[in-house]
Amino acid sequence: MPCEVVFEGKTYAGYEANDPTTARIVVGLGEPGPKLRRTILVDRQTGLPMYEIFAGAPQLDSPIWKIQYTYPRDVTIEPPAP
Repeated sequence: MPCEVVFEGKTYAGYEANDPTTARIVVGLGEPGPKLRRTILVDRQTGLPMYEIFAGAPQLDSPIWKIQYTYPRDVTIEPPAP
């Protein structure tokens, strides 16, 4: 079930991966910090994924890295041929 996520001033449907093997951020003298969380942000109007973000659990605005997806404006989805 998605949760509501505000990212860079816009509200998205957020989906988080629940992966026990996800890495942790290393802080200080090699001590483990917060667990990294993979979050997919989906545009609530179009249903298209807009961002994939890896960040510490409480630090979505300071990601380790993020991917922003873009789409052409004239995309049409057609049913498969019989």
